[in-house]
Amino acid sequence: MSEPGSPFCPTAVHFPAGLRFRLGKTTYILSRSDARALQRLAALRKALPTDTSTTWLLRHRNWIRSIVATRPRTALTLAALATDDRRLIELALWLRGRCQGTVGANDLCQLALRNDLQLQRHVARCLQSMGAWAQLRILASQTDLARYYPRVVWQPPPRAFDTRMASYLAKVRPRTISASRRALWMPNDTIVSRRRPGKPLWLIRLVLDRVRLLVSDQTSVDRLPKS
Repeated sequence: MSEPGSPFCPTAVHFPAGLRFRLGKTTYILSRSDARALQRLAALRKALPTDTSTTWLLRHRNWIRSIVATRPRTALTLAALATDDRRLIELALWLRGRCQGTVGANDLCQLALRNDLQLQRHVARCLQSMGAWAQLRILASQTDLARYYPRVVWQPPPRAFDTRMASYLAKVRPRTISASRRALWMPNDTIVSRRRPGKPLWLIRLVLDRVRLLVSDQTSVDRLPKS
């Protein structure tokens, strides 16, 4: 991934389509829809008020819906990691959580390891919306977030197998089998024979080629002068 301070990482994110970047061990290519989503993200950042009021979200809800609709998970993760603008990071994390999915969760967890409690809280909420519970456990164990914001790192308790199976069986209905006899449908070009089906031609050619190679290798060995 590009480092902060590079031409692709200004304060307002403008990444060209086709950009290659890494999240973890995987390389991604920024698509055109992802690039358009980042342009809308930059426009949202410019429209952010200086206060902490959230009423501006109503005025720009169409932009927010258009960003979330395309599910730019990797692009929003890239935007949160590649900029130094605090408000832009928080906005990208909020949108990334609404897109769900766990892509880039490990990279976001590394972002939260900075000594910034408020940033850790935003990352934890993002991971909670993504359903990245393993990364939340790492964040809770390596930071003081659980002590100051215990509800942020809250995880649903695991249910017993019998409970999960009972809830599944409650939604399953047994299918009734008709008592009337039904004839087996067969296409008109079906050939019924008592003989075993023959080998396909490609398999026969493969076996013959291997036999020829084995014979040629053995012949070359027999022709070697004996000591």
